[in-house]
Amino acid sequence: MVLHLRHRLQHPAYRVAITSVLIAFLLIIVWEPQSSRDVISNGFWFYSHKPGVATVHGLLLLALCVDAGLTAAAYRKHVRRMGWFAIVCACLFLCVVDFCMALSAVQAFRFSRVLRPLLFIAKIRSVRELLRTSIRALGQMLDVCVLTLLVFVAAADVASELFSTLQVTGYRADADNFDAFGSSLLSLFILSTTENYPSIFYPALDLRPLLGSLFFGAFLLWTQWLNLPIVTANVFDLYVAEHKAHTLRRHSKRAKALSAAFAVLSRASAAADEAARGGDVAAMREAADGYMLALTYFDGFLTCAPDDEASARARRELTPRLNGYLTRAEQLRAACGDGGGGGAAGAGGRR
Repeated sequence: MVLHLRHRLQHPAYRVAITSVLIAFLLIIVWEPQSSRDVISNGFWFYSHKPGVATVHGLLLLALCVDAGLTAAAYRKHVRRMGWFAIVCACLFLCVVDFCMALSAVQAFRFSRVLRPLLFIAKIRSVRELLRTSIRALGQMLDVCVLTLLVFVAAADVASELFSTLQVTGYRADADNFDAFGSSLLSLFILSTTENYPSIFYPALDLRPLLGSLFFGAFLLWTQWLNLPIVTANVFDLYVAEHKAHTLRRHSKRAKALSAAFAVLSRASAAADEAARGGDVAAMREAADGYMLALTYFDGFLTCAPDDEASARARRELTPRLNGYLTRAEQLRAACGDGGGGGAAGAGGRR
């Protein structure tokens, strides 16, 4: 029953349905009331003028809660190792609390809206892996970030000495971009995005054309033609390396789980054959425990599988066999409890 439920939760049609519910849960914010204070001040309930939105909102929350309950029932003790499931439960709990507060006309900020993207990320595996890979890749960019920061700090210090109102006279009243180190750093950052040339670049260039041409030309050459391509290439290389390492780790886990499953299954089958021939209770118990352990390894293999058609086909083909192993393990355990040799022989004969 548990394996069948896990297979249903991994079915492509069910995943498409849950993804559609999550997208609808994100988009319904367009039709939700924007401010509870405006509605309550008129003496109405929060959703009184939009009962359809409240109904759809409640149904979407109910569907997501049912999905969380089915996931907990399918994976049972394994959910403690699923960190994303704890995030899903926390987000759903806060969303339900916020929804009940809205229906009760409580004057409060709709805090659950900011949690909906987090709920979407926690539920969609591909998005989780993309975010995890991006964060790990960005964590390895310390050297490039430090180099970029040093260049901006040095350029801001030089610009505050060359183009401040203490050094140059004739600026407009609002052209104080380089009077302090902080404003100089901010102005150069804005300039590096190729925005706001008239307010930053031209005033200094008009009053100090030679120094302005040399300084701003060197700064834009570094930021636009040297530093930006270096940062982009570094981000791409780190992302590709981290994605490859993550894929290799996942395939390694799948291979180890599958190898362990077949090794345990081979020993369990040998013990089941021995129990069928001699009615040994210890062999029955060993075979039953072996089948259950093999099911755990097979489940780990399916959990690490990517979300593609090949993995879905593997789940469909493996599920009936795993259900058969589970039935056989239950029969052997029942025979151990009865203590009769006939039950063991019958369990072995139904192999």
